[in-house]
Amino acid sequence: MKWILIIVLAIAVVFYFLTKSGNHKFWKLVNKYPLQAYDFFINNDCWLVIHPGDNVSKPTGDWTGPFFVVIQGIGRLKIYGRTGAFEQKQAEFEKQFEKD
Repeated sequence: MKWILIIVLAIAVVFYFLTKSGNHKFWKLVNKYPLQAYDFFINNDCWLVIHPGDNVSKPTGDWTGPFFVVIQGIGRLKIYGRTGAFEQKQAEFEKQFEKD
């Protein structure tokens, strides 16, 4: 009985971390096209980008994150997405770059 509880708990933990990490397809494309992704984040107001060295904390309101991405020449960015808006923008980015 104890091993069943351990297995169920392990599955719950794995599921939690998979859902918390966001849209895997989107982040895979971000890593494949980092400079285009950086422009995408900066030019869409549904994203809040915190650059290395910025002393900015998590925004108040309905924001999801932080997500982290490393952009060569810029560094490790901390990114928050406005809940309810960034999901559509992710789909647009995927549609634009998934063909490659």
